Amino acid sequence: MTPHVTRQTEPFVAACARAAETVVMLGNSHFHVLDVCIDLPRPTIRVRECEAVRRMIERGDAVYYARSHEPGWGVMRGGQFQLNGCRIIWTESQRQVRP
Repeated sequence: MTPHVTRQTEPFVAACARAAETVVMLGNSHFHVLDVCIDLPRPTIRVRECEAVRRMIERGDAVYYARSHEPGWGVMRGGQFQLNGCRIIWTESQRQVRP
């Protein structure tokens, strides 16, 4: 059976294909993908915090876009970069140790 792509479904089909290709690219670069959200027009892929994202921040290839303080979790911030038409995000936290 050949799938029929309509004008209404085409953007979703294209976004899914782009997200799948990007997940493979991230895996080949040793990123650990946690989840994918097919947001239009740009899918969002969440990865685990790692040394590679810290190096990207240092080089200016990625940026922090949010910062908050959560009781019991400490300071949290989110980072992001673009890859293959997708938004790649991660979350960092510094948990506060209580005596």
